[in-house]
Amino acid sequence: MQSSTHHSTQQRRAWLIGLLGICLLVLNSLFLQVRSAIYYDDTTDLSASYAAAQLKSVQNDGVYSLERLQQQAAGQVHGRVRPYLYPPWFAEALSVFAGTDYVTFRIGWSLFSHLCLAALFLVTLALVKQLAGRLTVTDSLLCIAGFALFAPIERELFYGQVSLLLAVLIYLAVALYPARRDTLSGALVEAAAMFKVYPVLLLAFFLANRRYLALAGCGIFITIVTGLSVYNFGTADWSEFFHLHAGGALLEQAYSRSPAQFMSVPNHGPSHLIYLHGIALHRPVDAASALWLGRLLVVAAGLLFLWYLRSTLWPQRHTFEALVTVLAWMLLISPVLWNHVFVFLLPALILLLARALQADSPGPDLWLLLAAAVTLALADYSTNISQFNHSALVLLKPLKLYGLLSLLLYVARRIRRGDTLAFEPSRVQA
Repeated sequence: MQSSTHHSTQQRRAWLIGLLGICLLVLNSLFLQVRSAIYYDDTTDLSASYAAAQLKSVQNDGVYSLERLQQQAAGQVHGRVRPYLYPPWFAEALSVFAGTDYVTFRIGWSLFSHLCLAALFLVTLALVKQLAGRLTVTDSLLCIAGFALFAPIERELFYGQVSLLLAVLIYLAVALYPARRDTLSGALVEAAAMFKVYPVLLLAFFLANRRYLALAGCGIFITIVTGLSVYNFGTADWSEFFHLHAGGALLEQAYSRSPAQFMSVPNHGPSHLIYLHGIALHRPVDAASALWLGRLLVVAAGLLFLWYLRSTLWPQRHTFEALVTVLAWMLLISPVLWNHVFVFLLPALILLLARALQADSPGPDLWLLLAAAVTLALADYSTNISQFNHSALVLLKPLKLYGLLSLLLYVARRIRRGDTLAFEPSRVQA
């Protein structure tokens, strides 16, 4: 009886500290908003979304015309307006706020982003309790530290991106996995993929575990959203969206680079690593060659990863480590590896660290996981190193790539040994 009471007290303390953590995150974010008000540059995706929403409120198409966006934003947005990169339905949804001025719109989006941040924090705590079996004070403190120190969150909030919203959708789908709410999980994954395509790879985890209703949920959601969009606004913008994205023209307009330069130089992925090695060794590699060599490197790494886990990956497909593997490869093969997208990995890192710290003897693998967590948390600061620095220091720029590789190596070692967190323990083979 005393043991049960003690356990309940510990749980209450852990959740109380978690709620306190949300309050601290909000205070930290208030400081960020003051900084944003002073230093904010309107040349972001948010200003483009605002202009697209304004345009959708007065006509059915034209959001992918940079000239029309700039005309619509004239006098309201300070700074250069980039091309609108998201699907038409997002601008259509935002058009209900077209009557507000840009400052009000930015404040509203900031409040929504903070709501997503708090939701992601709570979902992370719930996942730790669900998969590790308990929630301790140490887990709550670890969660607070992770959210406070993870630099990609600051970048996400400062520039008004959508990665926090996508992370909430993804981890809600994960939290529903043990309850077998697969149709809803599939719909949540597709909701994230309707912003950026690569989250749809998370369906591979569901399909590998024969959760085919997730695919049905995905299909239902995309049918409803695109159907409503086409019914109300027509197909012109959807046709333009697929046409421009297929050829990389939108990315070239947005960042004044060719698709090859855009995907190899600024994203700090495998192609960028090859490009930087060329600079450090005084043997420059052109962007197009770096792009193709990077793709070959990813394919080779994928084959090596599968070979290493050839006899253990399929039996361990029900585990949280298998899910983290999908998330890490989802980012590794993404053509755009901006710092803010790494908020997708923060809950996973916290849960893996919480589980490792609960072990009686964490072992040397803990250092590999810590290296991945610290490297990804600090990756944002490596952008201050000039890519034209002709020294070995330039090789520190793709820190996020090193962090991803460390994380993949960690989960591969856990899967190989069968020392994993199971969503469905009875189904995991020894």
